[in-house]
This record gives sequence, structure tokens and C-alpha cells, in this order.
Amino acid sequence: MIESTTYVGYGVEVPYTWKDVREHGFPDHRLMEVTSDAGNNEALAGISYFYAGDWNWSRFFLVTFSAVMDTGKPFFPRDVPGDTDRWDRQIRSALRLTGWDRLVPDNTAPGWFVVLDES
Repeated sequence: MIESTTYVGYGVEVPYTWKDVREHGFPDHRLMEVTSDAGNNEALAGISYFYAGDWNWSRFFLVTFSAVMDTGKPFFPRDVPGDTDRWDRQIRSALRLTGWDRLVPDNTAPGWFVVLDES
């Protein structure tokens, strides 16, 4: 049986391939390495992630905010406490520190995502 969950998050999608996984490991493992090495680095405070997508291949999202969203209920980003300018800087720093800036074009601005996950 396939189960569905809907996520909302603020950040960027980090597109990765099986080649990236073979060479650098899964993205969540790389993020854990960087955050554990960074200690109290303000640039990484609040950085998180989620995987979502089809049952056989998940997409990876680097986020500063994420939540499970109730399908059919409204969500208003303006009601989320946070500073998107600071979040943008944190996302850019995390991309640079993890080396994922090579996967995410410079002109990709962080933004709000609503993603269905099927597993």
C-alpha cells in the first residue's frame, strides 16, 4: 500500500543522481557531517532537510522551515515566524559548506515548496 504525506518547506531542491550518491554519499549524510563539524556555526542554525517524491526516487530539499501539511487545509506562509532574508543566507551558506552549490545554480532563489511524498 502506498502512503502519501504532503510537506511544505522553505528552501531549495538539491538535485542529485546515483553518481552523486556513489561519489559523495546520500545528501542527508553529507549534511549531518557538515553540521556536526560546524559546531555552533550561525550559518547552519535551523538548517534541515526532507526527502519527498515518488515511491522509488525521492527528491532532496534543503530547508530552514518544514512541516507536514494537512491536505485540503489552507497554509499561509505569512503566518510562519521567520526572516526569509536570513533563511536565504543560511541556505546559501549550507550549499557552499556541503559542496552542493555545484548542483544548485546560483540564480536559484530559495522559496516555498509543497511536495507530495509517496512511500
